[in-house]
Amino acid sequence: MNSRKLLLSILVAATAWGGLRADSGTNDSTAIAGDFTYAQASGATATLHALTAPRVLVYFYDPTCEDCEALTRRLASSEPINRLIDEGRLQVLAIYPDNDSAQWAAHAPYVPTRWINGYDRDLTVMPADGFLFRSLPALYVLDESKRFLLTEATADEVERVLTLFAN
Repeated sequence: MNSRKLLLSILVAATAWGGLRADSGTNDSTAIAGDFTYAQASGATATLHALTAPRVLVYFYDPTCEDCEALTRRLASSEPINRLIDEGRLQVLAIYPDNDSAQWAAHAPYVPTRWINGYDRDLTVMPADGFLFRSLPALYVLDESKRFLLTEATADEVERVLTLFAN
């Protein structure tokens, strides 16, 4: 187990012990996602809060995860997701929450080019930011103010909420 995965396991256990939970479904509409910095293939960095679309789908994945590969294919073929991207009303931010750039780069060609694909080079994604995922893949939907609309959601939940937004 690499150090990042060990750290995430410890943090999940510690926050669960402290009474915090990450529930799937609708979150408190006042909870704002913490900002984090991610690296991109160009070497440039960007932040979550710099995204400007009315909706942001944050997708945490692991390049070696078979469930993540299947979810990537499903999201990439989703009609409501693609329609909202076409209309400029949704940005998909796919994040590998680790700093293994070689592993991330080897997988980068499998992430749709319409999505923003990054990795957590500086290990800045923390549970305190509201992203307390128990496992990967993990999906979050945010509004334009970066308030959580869905946390640890399923693909069906994401499509349902985005379909309502699209109409």
